[in-house]
Amino acid sequence: MKRYAYYGLFACFGAQMLFSCSGRNFVPGKDFALADMVQTIPVENVMYDSAWNIWCGSLVEGYDGKYHLYYSRWPRESRHESWISHSEIAYAVADRPEGPYQPVNVALGYVDSIRWDGAMAHNPYIIKYDGKYYLYYVGTKGTHMAASERLQPYGTEWWTRRNTQRVGVAVSDNPAGPWKRLDQPVLSNSADTTAFDAMLVSNPAVCVGRDGKFVMLYKAVCKNGMLRGGKVRFSVAFADSPTGPFVKTNKLIFQPEDPNASMVAEDPFVWYDKKCDRYFAIVRDVVRQFTGKESGGLALMESEDAVNWRPAPHPKVLPPVLHWSDGSTYDANKLSFERPFVFFDKDGIPQLLLGTFSVNNNGIRREHSFNGRVPLKITDKKD
Repeated sequence: MKRYAYYGLFACFGAQMLFSCSGRNFVPGKDFALADMVQTIPVENVMYDSAWNIWCGSLVEGYDGKYHLYYSRWPRESRHESWISHSEIAYAVADRPEGPYQPVNVALGYVDSIRWDGAMAHNPYIIKYDGKYYLYYVGTKGTHMAASERLQPYGTEWWTRRNTQRVGVAVSDNPAGPWKRLDQPVLSNSADTTAFDAMLVSNPAVCVGRDGKFVMLYKAVCKNGMLRGGKVRFSVAFADSPTGPFVKTNKLIFQPEDPNASMVAEDPFVWYDKKCDRYFAIVRDVVRQFTGKESGGLALMESEDAVNWRPAPHPKVLPPVLHWSDGSTYDANKLSFERPFVFFDKDGIPQLLLGTFSVNNNGIRREHSFNGRVPLKITDKKD
């Protein structure tokens, strides 16, 4: 287990109904920060593989009573930046939400060089609805590449592939698959070349909201005459069905204080609390605009309509330093904690925060990466 401590293992979490609109006498985010709920992390609460970079992590309790985890992975030898060309979405199962998880198969992988999502699959986000499972993801177009092959990071072909990112959804009756992909993206870039999402769309987060409407938060990049594109922004779209069509609001959310800033947030997790009749989201606070410098870099946001968002009164989701059960620590402020996803128990209480942490080795940034599961506990403590 010390191996995990050496690599500085850490995790992110995801959940629904964090707030005590459920009859408690305190409200996380209102009365105190969610960061106060973070517990010591058991060193076994990880999805680790020495041969793979592991990113993302999306968890659902199945109709079968088991727990189903979907995560991105790509060969470690291809390096971190090869997510754009090599990523696939893998699937694992467990008897308990905290694990241990047994890898089962590849849910979504390479298909061909023709399909819009044929080259790779990334950023899984799982929901269950009306007896089926819906796996949202990001796909790109391009030829197959072996693990030993590697695009020049941020070179012409790297950016070209990155710019083909679109949002898809695959549907299955069984969490182990097979998965039926749609022939077209469920959300695509705008045809208006001046739009904020004219270059690409990615990073989907989906929930069933008020009146049964499906809500999708997504990341977008605009065109600016350069191959890499311009500003990174977020917006929201709505649908009547989990397979769309998703109708864009074209409303920018999670806006930076500086309108010229390149990027301020990413990696949303979203849910709707029926008892509060309110939407909540956790985002990566890239420049600490919402939570300040002394935080773990995740912010809690709230909204009445999923369109107009503001930071919660106590927006910190993570402390700057996370503690492992073997006594080691992970500096979330320095190394970052990404792709948050909260898992709730049957009573709607947040139980686990899933997420990705990075490992720097031999002078190489993000030489390796892992997913972990952070325990959460609600107490009557207030700030």
